[in-house]
Amino acid sequence: MKVYSGPGRGRKQCPECKEYVGVRNTDCKCGHMFTTTLKKGKKKPTIKTKGGPGLKHCENCDQYVGATSKTCPGCKHKFVIVPKEERVKPPSPLTPDEEEAVAFLSAMGGGTRLRQNVILTPSEKCPITLRGTTEDDVWEFCEFLVADGKVMGRFYAPSAIRYFVREKYSVNSKEYKEVVHHIERWVHSKKG
Repeated sequence: MKVYSGPGRGRKQCPECKEYVGVRNTDCKCGHMFTTTLKKGKKKPTIKTKGGPGLKHCENCDQYVGATSKTCPGCKHKFVIVPKEERVKPPSPLTPDEEEAVAFLSAMGGGTRLRQNVILTPSEKCPITLRGTTEDDVWEFCEFLVADGKVMGRFYAPSAIRYFVREKYSVNSKEYKEVVHHIERWVHSKKG
């Protein structure tokens, strides 16, 4: 064992002979045994009387403890822990297009929940050709598009119908805005 002449980094002093030895030594040359300190474990959970983020309520003692605590430190009540696989996630908020699709879907008699076959933004080419910008042409286009979607097992949301119009007219053109206005009126008429 190496003995040092003075204090320094990585050294400790023996309380009996006052010699300096390495910090990892468990005994000194004089026979003194250094006691190892126990590593600090988890802190004892604090008990609170008010709820807040990161806290859960113990029904037995009416106290609040940390959300990750498995037992209440006050009354030793064991909390029921639900496995991650069984936890139910809250539904994610809908985008404006999805809200519009849900309202339109329910008006068309298709329920109020979005399904996988609801098309908000189509990835394919439009199956129906838009003939013109008049209200009759646009309403006929919308009716045929929705009917064709039903045959294919899809539901085209109003955002998808507007998206298909981009194939024929530029988004900033007067014709596009006119057609979109007619589509909005058609959607409003279907909602009743």
